[in-house]
Amino acid sequence: MLQTLTLRNNSFTGNITIDFTSMVRLSSLDLGSNRFTGPIPDGVSSCVGLERLNLARNGLVGEIPQSFKSLRSLSYLSLSNNSFSNISSALRTLQQCQSLSSVVLTMNFFGETLPIDGIEGFKNLSALIIANCGLLGSIPSWLRGCRKMQLLDLSWNRLEGSIPSVFEDLDELFYLDLSNNSLVGDIPKSITQLKSLMSRNASLQQSPNPNFPFFVYRNETVRGMQYKKVQSFPPSIDLSNNRLSGPVWPEFGKLGNLIVLDLSTNNLSGGIPRELSKMRSLEKLDLSNNDLTGAIPPSLVSLNFLSSFSVSHNNLCGLIPTGGQFSTFTCSSFSGNECLCGECFSPCVTSKGNNVSSSWSEGIEIASMGLPFGTGMLVGFLPTVTFYMYYVIGKGRNKRET
Repeated sequence: MLQTLTLRNNSFTGNITIDFTSMVRLSSLDLGSNRFTGPIPDGVSSCVGLERLNLARNGLVGEIPQSFKSLRSLSYLSLSNNSFSNISSALRTLQQCQSLSSVVLTMNFFGETLPIDGIEGFKNLSALIIANCGLLGSIPSWLRGCRKMQLLDLSWNRLEGSIPSVFEDLDELFYLDLSNNSLVGDIPKSITQLKSLMSRNASLQQSPNPNFPFFVYRNETVRGMQYKKVQSFPPSIDLSNNRLSGPVWPEFGKLGNLIVLDLSTNNLSGGIPRELSKMRSLEKLDLSNNDLTGAIPPSLVSLNFLSSFSVSHNNLCGLIPTGGQFSTFTCSSFSGNECLCGECFSPCVTSKGNNVSSSWSEGIEIASMGLPFGTGMLVGFLPTVTFYMYYVIGKGRNKRET
């Protein structure tokens, strides 16, 4: 009997009129990327052995049938890029599919409100993507119960309020995208304590998920990367384009497996912690368009895999570090900071008109890192004493001699 039916990437139109009642052995149904219209036929629920269902990128409408709750074997579901409605009913129905591992609902439910209660299931869910829906409401607390969650994408919605501390119990979460919402308040420290980003569990890379079409959209017109496995996504935290305030926590430095950290376009303040240099796997760091002050820590030069970096449009001052990957970054990575100086801007000078040596300032910071407090203070204090003795005492001696 038929077990796999794949009609993806064609130009089929009209309602889905396939007779599913005799397909009780069907395990995979892929009708994605066509021009089907109308509702999901109730007959799909007759396929009680269905494990993978892809109806993405069509013109389907209506609600997800409540009969879906009988699909006890359904593990992978993608309904993205349609025009489904009633997200509350959809989630309450799908939570009864106890085997669900991956759910992609992107670009549906436009302007509806994400339910904050009535959801208790999803015990086996590893990936939930509800992006580009213009959803209202806040980040729901029921996410705390999704203990096997590895990937969560709620980007490009209109969610408000603060980010709740619901992630502290999600030990397997390694990809979090809450970008392009209207979230406020401090970044919860629970995000800096994600265990999978401190020491990634190797078993995450072995979970089966063959050729399932994940699509990641970065805005309404431009499609981002396409992945076919949860484990293909780079370990990421993307909180960009919100209204978050408060500091960039030094505790982010504990996330040694993180590849992407994007905190751009918020209202973050304070300095850039030197502890970020401990994120040895980091390839992208974007802190642009905030209210950050102070200097760029020279220790960031030690991030050998950093290929994308921006601190533009802040209130940073001092010398731009040189060496390492910093030699590859364009001046646009530092623009919009009037007090920065270095190769991209005017030379850094002292009150005497002398250029500031980058090696002098870097040497103090690097030498002080990791030393006991007293020793570190001494290392930082000695150049100051030397400077004072040379310029102040020496200047007074010259006056007396003349």
